[in-house]
Amino acid sequence: MSTETDAVSYDPAGEVVDLCRELIRIDTTNYGDQEGPGERKAAEYVATLLDEVGIESRLYESTPGRTSL
Repeated sequence: MSTETDAVSYDPAGEVVDLCRELIRIDTTNYGDQEGPGERKAAEYVATLLDEVGIESRLYESTPGRTSL
């Protein structure tokens, strides 16, 4: 059961900022040699967030490690 305090304490803008902070922390640098560490990690992170709210997504790789959602 929600309370008035729950509704008042929910901060959607703050939630967006937190999600962006987490995403920015993932190193998605593209060095041009398929050695970039985090494109797949970033895509998996977003896929997990979408799954948590019931949105199905798919990961695609144009080349190994170059992942799109």
